[in-house]
Amino acid sequence: MYYYRDTEEKLLDFRMNQQEILQYIDSVKIVQIDNVLIDINAFVNKRWTCNREMCSHNKTSNGCGTCCNGGGIVSPCDEWKISRYISYVKKYLEKDKISKLEKGELCQGQYQLNETEGTCIFLSTLDFDRFCSLHKVADDLCINTENVKGFDCFIEPIEMIVLDSGMIFLTVINNSNYYISRWGNALPCVDKPFKDAPSIIDSARNILEYALGQEFYKQLKIKVEMEEHTNE
Repeated sequence: MYYYRDTEEKLLDFRMNQQEILQYIDSVKIVQIDNVLIDINAFVNKRWTCNREMCSHNKTSNGCGTCCNGGGIVSPCDEWKISRYISYVKKYLEKDKISKLEKGELCQGQYQLNETEGTCIFLSTLDFDRFCSLHKVADDLCINTENVKGFDCFIEPIEMIVLDSGMIFLTVINNSNYYISRWGNALPCVDKPFKDAPSIIDSARNILEYALGQEFYKQLKIKVEMEEHTNE
């Protein structure tokens, strides 16, 4: 059992509690599409959006920028991908973070991005703002965030776990199941979504299509909408 990554890297030194994961899977309603087992109620009638500008400008909101607390998980392939954009992020970062990046101190230990004062090295806090500088660079360059950010950061709050059977377990991480996630926490914007946030099946479309394909996404959306209709 291991956490799914687009590069198929298995960070086997990255520990997971397999018993807790299996117990959680047994406790929820599962819908299957091909080789994916879906925690369907994690998607039904749930609202969420990853809106960098909304997040950064809601400075008084609960958990603003929480996704950048602590060093993010980064695989060796993602470390290479991120390093290509370091020159672009410098204008958004504080001097101590720039200094670490210029020294090549992208990571602290294995599989973890470096940090300063408990926040990710790529979190911008200039002008009392809080946002991911890599996400901002993706916006600036008009490219998809998955081409700039590490996969583990890009997919949050979606979680995908490859089981021993080879099946993939798919869920949305929130306060009730955060303990099975690769990050070990939940984003406040999932349980307390921004006002007018879209359905998570819509807002997470790019994540799901990137990881599992367009046809899978179409089938998942149909199943989510059927479940919502059934629950009315």
